[in-house]
Amino acid sequence: MPRFNNFDPGSLSDPALKDKLIEFAEREAKELADIGIGMLADAVKRRLSSAAGGRPPRVSPASRGDWNGRVHPPDAPSIPSPYQVLGVSPGASMEEVEHAFRQRVQASHPDHKGGSEEEIRRVLAAIHQIRRERKA
Repeated sequence: MPRFNNFDPGSLSDPALKDKLIEFAEREAKELADIGIGMLADAVKRRLSSAAGGRPPRVSPASRGDWNGRVHPPDAPSIPSPYQVLGVSPGASMEEVEHAFRQRVQASHPDHKGGSEEEIRRVLAAIHQIRRERKA
């Protein structure tokens, strides 16, 4: 890899030199990326070969994780959509959504019997998300 010990920044005014420098940087970046991918592949191969006599360990479908490896239990509750939180259909008009929001706020307000702070936060988050979606 060449070094630029006596590099003169003023020489970058030459377009041909700029092009060569950009080409060099792109080539070096690709080479470094290839090295990184190769090192990652080697680490995975070593890990798989050490487990289960050279074969990858069997993983049951229930214990597979999501895209970043987190494993969720199969009976984990799904996150409700903002429309489910407010009790309206996704095709409802904005007036219907606002009406349902006001009713849910009154029913779930912490000052009223049966209301909780957690529920009011879910309702507020739902209406904010719907407003953002419909504004865009």
